[in-house]
Amino acid sequence: MPAANIDLTLGSNKIRSKGAFGQADSVLTLDVDAPALSSFWPGLPGSVTVDGTVKGMVAKHALDLKGMFSQGKSRELGKAPVNFRLAADGSWSKNEQGIEGWRGTLATLDVQHAGITVEQDKPWALAFAPAAEGGLPAWEAGPSNINIGLPGKHSIVINQDGTTGSNGKWQTKGSIRRFVLSPAFIRDMQKLVDPAAQAAQNANTGIIDRRKRAPQETSLVLDFDWDLAFDGALTGKTAVKRVSGDFMIPAATPIPLGLNNMLVGATFNKTGATTSTANLNLAFDTQNKGNLKGTGAIAFNGLAPNLNGGSKITLNGKLADISWMGPLTGDMLDLGGAVALNVTAQSRANGQWTTSGKISGSKVKIVEIDNGIRLLDGTLEATLRDNQVVINTLRFPSVIRIKANEWRTKKWIDDNAEAQNGSLGITGKWNLNTSKGDFRIVFDHYPIIQRSDRFVMISGDVDINAPCPRWISRARSRPMPAGPAWIFWAVCRPWMAM
Repeated sequence: MPAANIDLTLGSNKIRSKGAFGQADSVLTLDVDAPALSSFWPGLPGSVTVDGTVKGMVAKHALDLKGMFSQGKSRELGKAPVNFRLAADGSWSKNEQGIEGWRGTLATLDVQHAGITVEQDKPWALAFAPAAEGGLPAWEAGPSNINIGLPGKHSIVINQDGTTGSNGKWQTKGSIRRFVLSPAFIRDMQKLVDPAAQAAQNANTGIIDRRKRAPQETSLVLDFDWDLAFDGALTGKTAVKRVSGDFMIPAATPIPLGLNNMLVGATFNKTGATTSTANLNLAFDTQNKGNLKGTGAIAFNGLAPNLNGGSKITLNGKLADISWMGPLTGDMLDLGGAVALNVTAQSRANGQWTTSGKISGSKVKIVEIDNGIRLLDGTLEATLRDNQVVINTLRFPSVIRIKANEWRTKKWIDDNAEAQNGSLGITGKWNLNTSKGDFRIVFDHYPIIQRSDRFVMISGDVDINAPCPRWISRARSRPMPAGPAWIFWAVCRPWMAM
C-alpha cells in the first residue's frame, strides 16, 4: 500500500490513517476515535480510541499502539474502561519446516482495568503459526516476568520460564515468588469482585469503639511452582509452599493458626494415552495446634478430573488443641481438647464419595454458657463409615464445680460414691449428606444444674432423632431448654462445621 490515507466519518466516529505500508521504510499512522460503536453495528456497546504507528512490511514490521475501550463511567470489574499500550516488532515468514507464521518480540505490554495493571519488565519473545502440525495452531513464548498490580497496592509477579504448544500439545513452566496472602488482600479482592456487597457490609458495621486496639493482622507468604505438560494426558508437577508468616482464622477476634510449615503439592503421572493420575501431598504443621498430613490420588481424563471412581484422599494427624475451631460454629461454642484422626474419602462410580476411618479425642470440652452447657474432660471414640460419623462413645465425667448450700443435698453428694463419680455418655450417628442424626444420651448421676441454691442431678437415658438445623434455628431465636435437648444440640453442632 504505497498510500494508505483514510479519512472516514460515520456519525460521531472518525477513523484516520496516513502514510504507507509494504516497504522497509514505510510508516503508517493511525488515529481512531469511535465514541459510538453501535454506529458500526446495532447493539455493539461502548467506545474505542486507538492511535499509533505501524512501520515496515509484512516480512519485517514494527507497531506501537495505545488506546482505550470504554463502556461508560463505571469503575467496576468487567465494566470499567480498559487502557492499553502495545509495542512489538517481528516478521511473517516460513520456518525451516515450511510452516508459515509470525515470530517477533513484544517490547511493551501495559494494560489497565478497574485498578488492575498488567505489565512486563523485559522484551518477550513470541511466535505463532495458525496452521502448523496437523493443521492446528502452534505457539511459543519465551521467558518473561509479568507484573500484575491489584487494588490496595497488592502485586503478583508471574515468572514465566517458557511455554510451547503444537498439535494440541503444550508445556509450561514458571513460578510466583513471595505471594502475600493477607486479610487486607482478601478484603480488597472481595471489594473488587462485589463492590455492592462490600459497601452494604461497611454500611452495617454499627458503632465503632476507637478506644479498642484493632487486632494485629498477619500475612501468609507463599511460593507457587509449576512444570506441566500435556500431550493428551497431563504430566508434571505443581506445588504451593509456605515461605513465612501465618494465617488468621476469621472470627470476631481473628485467631492465628501458628503455622510452621505448609505444603500442598501434586505430581501428575501418565497412565494411558489420554489418562493420568494426580498424586497429592499435603502437610500442615503448627506451633501448638497440631499437625495434619494428607495423601491422595485423583484420576484425570485429559485435563478433567474423573471423580467417578478411582479417586482417594487420606488425612491423618493430631490436633493438639481444637479451640480454634470455635469460630467455625459461629462463635456459639467454646471448644477444647485434643483430637487425633485417620480418615479416608473414596469416590464411587456414581460420583458420590464414601468415608471411612477413626477419630479419637481426649480432654474434650464443649461449653455454651448462654444455655448452661458445660461438658468437660470428655473422651471420644468415633468412626467414619459410609458418609456417617458414628460416635461409638463420647463420655463426659461429672465435674462438680459448685457445693450446694442445702445441707441434705450436700451430705448426700459427700456420702454417695456414685454421686461423686457420675457421667454423661453419648452414642449415635450423624449423616454428613443429609445433616441428620440420632443419638442416645445416658445420664448416670450427672449434675445438669449446678448452683449454690439449686442443684439437680439425674440418671436415665434419652433417645433423640432429629435434624440438627431445626435445633440450631431454635437456639438462635430463643434459649434452649435445659436437659437432653441442649446436649444434643451441643454435640451435633460441631459436626455441622465439617
